Amino acid sequence: MTTVKTKLVRPSKYDDAIPYTFEARYRYNDGQEHDSGYFSATVCGLIRILRILGYDPHTVDLYEIYRDREVKITPGLYARDGKWISGNQLCQSFRKIYPDHIGSNSCKFDDRNQIGVR
Repeated sequence: MTTVKTKLVRPSKYDDAIPYTFEARYRYNDGQEHDSGYFSATVCGLIRILRILGYDPHTVDLYEIYRDREVKITPGLYARDGKWISGNQLCQSFRKIYPDHIGSNSCKFDDRNQIGVR
């Protein structure tokens, strides 16, 4: 019996104009940033896990991880008044930095898993 394997193509993972993953780094009581944190293929998935686990946005730094660099995300894009932004507000916030990838009714990150992991 012959088995046919198909590969699920995730186009956004091959688009170098957008990060391939997002990382949250949190600070311990000593105020130092540590490499241990959380990852997600989407910023909304990352924020969802951080919110569920009770992290305060002021104690976490988020990064866009590209193949050749990492970029710290401005906190105003994902938090306001000490609270995480979510849903459509988060999409609209990130639309400012990914205008060609997040539209009013579409998102090129839709093909990605939205689960956050440690």
